[in-house]
Amino acid sequence: MILANLNERSLMRKKSSMKRLAVQSYMVMLTSFVRALLKILSES
Repeated sequence: MILANLNERSLMRKKSSMKRLAVQSYMVMLTSFVRALLKILSES
């Protein structure tokens, strides 16, 4: 019972860290996209 609880908790932690990673990569993609857009706009 205790073991299952620990496994569940570690799984939750993994999920939250995965979510954080996804958000970070999404933000990086977004910022690079915006930068490229601004570069194109400023060049034209």
